[in-house]
Amino acid sequence: MDMPEGAIAWSFGDNPDEAAKQLIAKQRAEGFDLPAGYMLVGLPLETVRKDGVDWIKFRLPDGREIGIASTDAKRAAETARKVLLSEQAAGRAFSDKDQLEFDGVRVSFLNFSGQFPPLKPPWLKQKPQHDWTWALVALCIGIVLYVAMRAFGWIIDGFRGSRPEA
Repeated sequence: MDMPEGAIAWSFGDNPDEAAKQLIAKQRAEGFDLPAGYMLVGLPLETVRKDGVDWIKFRLPDGREIGIASTDAKRAAETARKVLLSEQAAGRAFSDKDQLEFDGVRVSFLNFSGQFPPLKPPWLKQKPQHDWTWALVALCIGIVLYVAMRAFGWIIDGFRGSRPEA
């Protein structure tokens, strides 16, 4: 997985709890290449204002976007980590119907669509595109040479056929 600059990972040290172990294993299975004992928390995107409150918009590893009612980046990262661990412990992903609050910090899906993971995960590496320019140039040269040789042969056959026989 291709993690953009600014993505936040969390280390549990040598003794993560059961939910953390499951989350780390799940992220490794999804292709996140993190050091042992680390989990990907997500990526802080921007600060937005909604309903008179400043929210830090945060993209989770599965692509969902949550709003964290705090402007403190460190507190927002800790809250996002708690959201992920709480979901893992609950055995389900939270939705907009859940009232979420961790250590006095509200968490919400700022947009209705933010609660659903996107079809194409935002963390996937883009497959390298092959440059077909030289292959197409070689193909065109081959076609031109073939047509030119056939035309040259047709011309020679025409001259040979038009000579009077003795």
